Amino acid sequence: MRRFDLKLIPLPKAVLVRGYNGILGVPATYYILVNLSVEGRTYRDCPLVILDSLSQDIIVGRNLMRYWRLKLDMSSYLLEWPEEMPPTPLFTKQIYLPRRQLL
Repeated sequence: MRRFDLKLIPLPKAVLVRGYNGILGVPATYYILVNLSVEGRTYRDCPLVILDSLSQDIIVGRNLMRYWRLKLDMSSYLLEWPEEMPPTPLFTKQIYLPRRQLL
């Protein structure tokens, strides 16, 4: 987090975390606010909870999908976006870095 100058914000209380196998993991105690881009749609100050010991880079869970009113098309593995949520116009160039360059 220091590398990107992100501020860790403490959660009001620790959140228990269970893996897909049901085993308890390390409780989550912090979150960060980021500008999150998903399929061309950018959301400012989106809270992401920091989880230890997971193999995923980011998890877009049911609560976030419900909040954005997203549907998952299982036959094509694509997200279906509501019509009132078109892609965000970009007026600047974004820089994408592969994960291996960040470590």
